[in-house]
Amino acid sequence: MANIRQVAQTAGVSVGSVSDILSGNVRYSYRPETILRVRAAVQRLGYRPNTMARALRQGVTTLVGVVVSADIPPMTNTLMTCVRNELIACGYQPVLLDAAQFDSAHSAGGLPHPGLLAGIISADFALEKGLSEGYARLRKELPLVAVCPVKSRQVDSVTTDRAQAIAMAVEHLASLGHRRVAFAIVHSKSVSQAPKIRGWQQAQRKYPIAPNPLYTIEIPNSVHGMMERAAFVFEALRRMALPPTGVICASDDIALCLLAQLAAAGWKAPARLSVVGFDGVYYGNYSWPPLTTVAQPLREIAREAVQRLKVLIGEYRQGQASVPVQRLIAPELLIRSSTIRCKPESLT
Repeated sequence: MANIRQVAQTAGVSVGSVSDILSGNVRYSYRPETILRVRAAVQRLGYRPNTMARALRQGVTTLVGVVVSADIPPMTNTLMTCVRNELIACGYQPVLLDAAQFDSAHSAGGLPHPGLLAGIISADFALEKGLSEGYARLRKELPLVAVCPVKSRQVDSVTTDRAQAIAMAVEHLASLGHRRVAFAIVHSKSVSQAPKIRGWQQAQRKYPIAPNPLYTIEIPNSVHGMMERAAFVFEALRRMALPPTGVICASDDIALCLLAQLAAAGWKAPARLSVVGFDGVYYGNYSWPPLTTVAQPLREIAREAVQRLKVLIGEYRQGQASVPVQRLIAPELLIRSSTIRCKPESLT
């Protein structure tokens, strides 16, 4: 890989001139033809600036750590792609970090030196438990914004309003005449799922649906795998003397697997059971029937998170500190073919 000295030699200028022109923070006025020669040399040689070396020289870094878990789900993967794009658009360089690095009991590599990073954006759901030792230590030295629900009020977060999402799903089914509506959820007491339960409970009081406790289907934590969880939901529905006409699943993946279970058992959806999911995964539009869902506004979450981090970075460099903010973004209802109006005879 070419280095800055080779670029300077090819363009016929000094190393300092190349650094000035590429950084955009020019100390002197350079002729247009000189700037063009440097940029042409960069392109011809395939030179890429070493952002880490620049950070060490200038004492200012544009590197932002993006924290994910090894078992990142498709929805979070899409979110982090949006975060990456927003960071680059704002002049930052994303650096992928494994969430295991923040757990001293399982990490061999340890944390990156805080001086190499401008800040952290985390999609690690381990933050649900508050702040681990590694997070707590790094949070004292760097700005941190979570793009997932966080229990600790010490952390800025930007995430979907999950309570509103479930309420929107209930409102949709109620508007179609459904009165017997079920809700299926796993890990109901976790920080990411608790708002969904709250939204479900509030919607039961607000909309004309039957408050049958059997219609709250809690999938045990011991049931792993989306197909297994969907099978648990189907069995719960099948055993009911008066099964619901609509069901809301706390994730699209469970809802999509439930549609497969229904088809295999001869339960026609949505004729016999309308199904609503939560997340807005792109492949929900390719199921049969296409899945009605409440979609997370991933681009907006990424944009708000990066903008908040930008503010925190500026405050940090000036020695200031603001009160952490927890921002909830409104979701969007995507109506597709997995929900239909409830037939009057289904209500009896």
